[in-house]
Amino acid sequence: MKIAAMVTVVAVLLNAVTPTLAYAATYLQGAEVNANTLVQDAYVQVTYYDSNAEQKLAKGWIDTIGETSFTIREGGFRGKKTIAYDKVVSVIMSEESTVPAKQMNEVNRFIREMKNREIEQAKKEEETKEDQAITVMSHGEIDTSKIIEGWYAHAIYTSEGAEDTATGKITRQDSIHIVIRKLESGVLKTLKTIAYSDVDTLVIAQHAWSIEKWENARQVTRHYEQALRTLKQTAVTVMSRGQFGPSKIIKGWYAHVVYTPTEGAKKAETGQIVNKDATHIFVKDRMDRITTWTIAYDDIDTLVVAKQWQDIERYRETGARYNTKVRFKASSISKRQMIGRLVEIIEDTLIIEGSLQGSHTHRRRPRPVEVIQHVLLYVPLSSISNLEVSIGQQRNTSKGMAIGAGVGLCISIPSFIYGGSLGAGIAALYATPCFFILGGLIGAASKSDKWVKVSLQSLNLSLTPTSTKGLCAAITLNF
Repeated sequence: MKIAAMVTVVAVLLNAVTPTLAYAATYLQGAEVNANTLVQDAYVQVTYYDSNAEQKLAKGWIDTIGETSFTIREGGFRGKKTIAYDKVVSVIMSEESTVPAKQMNEVNRFIREMKNREIEQAKKEEETKEDQAITVMSHGEIDTSKIIEGWYAHAIYTSEGAEDTATGKITRQDSIHIVIRKLESGVLKTLKTIAYSDVDTLVIAQHAWSIEKWENARQVTRHYEQALRTLKQTAVTVMSRGQFGPSKIIKGWYAHVVYTPTEGAKKAETGQIVNKDATHIFVKDRMDRITTWTIAYDDIDTLVVAKQWQDIERYRETGARYNTKVRFKASSISKRQMIGRLVEIIEDTLIIEGSLQGSHTHRRRPRPVEVIQHVLLYVPLSSISNLEVSIGQQRNTSKGMAIGAGVGLCISIPSFIYGGSLGAGIAALYATPCFFILGGLIGAASKSDKWVKVSLQSLNLSLTPTSTKGLCAAITLNF
C-alpha cells in the first residue's frame, strides 16, 4: 500500500509540472508588420529603431492599430508607446490565448525556443567547421606543416609487424617522428613516439571530440563493410543448362557440376576449375589433386560457381540455400519488423525463410490461440524499407548490469523511504550491487545479434530465372 501511495504521489507531481497549454506565437519581420497582420489586444515583443536610430525593445499589449503605426500598452506605470511600421525590425505576437498571463507565456516561451535554436545552430556550425578542420593523411603523404603541437592526433601504425593505434595530444613533432601523449580512459598519460615511416593513417584535429567522431564514423563504416562481406560470403552463381559458357567460368574458382554423360547415369563432381575451352570445363578434384574431370557443356544440368571453396561447401550442405540472417521491414507483408534467413534471390525478389504469427481457433477451444507458421517469404526489393544483416553475436554483459542496477534501485529506494526502519532501508540499498552483479552474469551468459544496416543500392543484382528444374539460372551478389 505504501508503494502504491508513493506511485500516486509521483503521478500527481508529474501532472502538476506538465504544461497544459501548447504555447504558440507568430514571428513577423520588417514589411510583414502592418495593420492587416497585427491583432488587437495581443501581447507582443517589438524590436524597433527609435528617433536616434538606436535599436530598442518594447513589450506590451496592442492597444490601437493605425495605417502607419500602432500603439502598445506596456503595463504598470509605463503607459503607452506608439511605433511606426517602417521603424519595426521584428514582432513576436501571441496568437492563441486571450488571458494576459498566458499571452505573456506564449511570447516568452517562443523567445526561449528561438534562442535555443540559435544556440543549437551555432553549435552545429561550429562542429561543421571543426569537422572540416580534420586532416587525414596516409602513409607516404605525411605533411608535417599540418601537424600542430597542442592539437590532437590519432595514428594507425605498424609496430613490430602488427597494427597498433595511439590517440592523444601532440606534444612534439619533427621531420621524422610525432610524439603523442596518449589518451587512456579520457586521461592523458604515457608518451608515444611514432616514426612517420611506420604510419598507415594519421588524423589531426584541434579537439579530442573531433578525433572521437572520426573514429566512430570509421567504426560504423567498418561494420557496414563487414556486413557486405557477410552477404558476399554467401554468394554463388547457379546456372542451368544453356545458361553458361566460357565467359562465365573463371579459372582458379571452384565449381560443383551436376551432369549426365551421353552414356551413363547422372553424376556430380566438385573441385577447382583448372581450364576451359569452347566446349568443355576441366575440374580438378580438390582432395587428391590428381584426378581431373573433363565435362562437356552439353552434358551439364546445373553448374554452381563460387570464388571461395567455403561457398561451394555451404551450397552442397544447404541445397542452394543462403545462410545469412537478415532483419527487414516490408509493408506489403507485415507492419512489424521481421527476421529470417536469406534462402534465394530471383530477379528483384529476396526469398527469405521467416515466420508469421497468426490466430487459430481450436475445435475444443472457443478462443483463438496464437500460432507461428514457418514460411518462405517472397519479398520484392522495392517493398523493403530497411535491411539489416547480422555480423555475429555479442554478449549482453553491460546491458544486464544496467538492468540489474535499475531493478535494484527501484526496489531499494521505496524500501528505504517506506521500510519503517533505517536498518531495513540500508539492507535494501545493499541489494542494488547484488542485482548489478546478477544482471551482469545473466547478460554475460546471453547473446544477441549485432545488426548492421545495408543500403539496398549497394546490392547489384544481375539475375535470370531458370526455365527448368526450378533453379535460378544465375544468382550473383556483387559489391
